[in-house]
Amino acid sequence: MVNTSDSPPTSFDNMKNEEQMISSEDLEIQTEEPDVKEDTDCEIEEQSEVETQEELQMEEEIQIETESSLPVNSLELSEIKDLLMDLSKHFESKLKYDKHKDEIIDKLHAENQSYKNDMLKKTIMPFINEVIFLIDDYSKLYRMYSKTDILEINTANLLKQFGNISEDLEELLNKNGIEAFSVENETVDFSKQKVIKTVPTSEQEKDKTVCERLKKGFMMDGKMIRQEWISCYKYEDINNNFNVE
Repeated sequence: MVNTSDSPPTSFDNMKNEEQMISSEDLEIQTEEPDVKEDTDCEIEEQSEVETQEELQMEEEIQIETESSLPVNSLELSEIKDLLMDLSKHFESKLKYDKHKDEIIDKLHAENQSYKNDMLKKTIMPFINEVIFLIDDYSKLYRMYSKTDILEINTANLLKQFGNISEDLEELLNKNGIEAFSVENETVDFSKQKVIKTVPTSEQEKDKTVCERLKKGFMMDGKMIRQEWISCYKYEDINNNFNVE
């Protein structure tokens, strides 16, 4: 029996071994190719994702720039309608408020005017009644003198009646808070007296003193209604005037 295990390899065996080695290398190459392909696909996908993200970012930037540059008029129609509705409601509310305020003001004005009219009537009615009484008295006096012969009229009595007219009127004013006055001092008081005319005098001591009382003054509640009208003396040096001439 021949021992084949120790026999030297034949050419056939060598060829078989080479084939097996080649097959093994091909298998390794084939096994490595999918990895290379997978790496390439991953790189492509990653690059695509990066490009997509860059495009999205650019679109967002463009949109932001566009929105920031848009004028107010580019608001959506619904938003404009809402704004107009709010404005309309506010305007109607303002009109109602103004109308109500005007009504209150008119009412207060009417009440105030009515109150003033009532106060005026209450204040002035006593004065009016007194004037009516005076008219009656002087009308009666006029009828009496008109029926009397002029030669029979007592002049002194007539003058007295005329004097009573001013006294009666002063009393009427006094009843309504108006006081007639004449300044007692002979020296002119310019706060209460009004100089209507001046009378020249050579007496220096009479300068700025009262010459004649023309009209009485009147005050009400401490306030001046009219100053007393007077004429006063004005000193003139006759000697100096003569020398100048």
